[in-house]
This record gives sequence, C-alpha cells and structure tokens, in this order.
Amino acid sequence: MPKVLIQTYLEAESPRHAWYQIRMIQLAEGFVVEKKSGSHGHKAQTEAWFRWETAAARKVYDKILKAKTKTGRKRVYREVPSPDQLELF
Repeated sequence: MPKVLIQTYLEAESPRHAWYQIRMIQLAEGFVVEKKSGSHGHKAQTEAWFRWETAAARKVYDKILKAKTKTGRKRVYREVPSPDQLELF
C-alpha cells in the first residue's frame, strides 16, 4: 500500500493562480517523487520520478522545492495549506 511520506502545496501570485504540489510516496519497491502542477480551471500536469533509496528520493524532492521557491525567479511559489487540508475544517 503506497504511503505519502511528505507533501508540499505551493501557489504563485499569478493571474491564473498557478499551483504546484509535490509529494514523496513510499512503495514496496522504493520511492516515487510526484509533482502535479497547473492553474485553477485547467487540468493538472503530472510527472513522477522513481528512486530506490529514501535519501535519493528526498534529494529530488528538496531540489524541486528549492527551485520553485527560490527568490528572483519569474514565478515564485510560496507554501500554503493544501486545499484537501482546508476541507477538514
């Protein structure tokens, strides 16, 4: 049974409310880093990268997160609560 180990939801201040979600999932065979991105009103784009070891998967996860939140880039994302988490309240 897959288990989500860590997940981050990002949003950018943009006209179409761009968003980006990354998560690290543990499988029986290894780990997957999955990213979904898009904007409100549009279908999400999904990509995934498989790694055998936790450290290697975490390195991919951290690299993506750092790149998306780096100041000085054209579209800077900031971490926000996931829409799924907000539905709990």
